[in-house]
Amino acid sequence: MKKVLSIMLMLMCISLGASAAVKCKAVTLKGTQCTRVAKKDGYCTQHYKIEQKKKSDHNYVNKARQVEDPSGKPQKATSNANRCTATTKKGTRCKLKVIEGTIYCPVHAKR
Repeated sequence: MKKVLSIMLMLMCISLGASAAVKCKAVTLKGTQCTRVAKKDGYCTQHYKIEQKKKSDHNYVNKARQVEDPSGKPQKATSNANRCTATTKKGTRCKLKVIEGTIYCPVHAKR
């Protein structure tokens, strides 16, 4: 009985902690709100870095949009010359098109 009560109490604490956390105010590439917990200035760590990059490089947004398709998603590269050099979580080379003047696609340039 004590184990059941302690588990229920633990689950309640976890659920209360998750609901009380402030969510990141950024919008993902899919168009939904980011579900991560906000760390700095209302953004999660990933989106905070993106915002800092946007502030320091005024042409960043324009460069990133040049390699997006009409739906706003990054385009796949048509040749190895314009293919992102980053490695994915699976360990394979990224297939997206690079931002002009860089060696990374919009997704990997944000990191």
